[in-house]
Amino acid sequence: MSAEENPPPEMEAILTAENLNAAWAQVKANAGAAGADGRTVARTAEPIKTHREELLLRLRTGRYRPEAVKAVDTGKVRYLIPPP
Repeated sequence: MSAEENPPPEMEAILTAENLNAAWAQVKANAGAAGADGRTVARTAEPIKTHREELLLRLRTGRYRPEAVKAVDTGKVRYLIPPP
């Protein structure tokens, strides 16, 4: 593995099966409310299952890029998620 493919220890801790399962359980406990992107838990589960290994690899190697952040117009720009 190259230096780029060796994630920091914090990322390895985040990507443990135990932590990911706990995070998913918390998301599901949110009564299936859609996030800022409008995607529900039901719409998210299958792509995660199908592309799990690819997602984990992209996260570990720093190549994951989330979708654009949704802005809310309140007279000034407020981001629901801090921009990268």
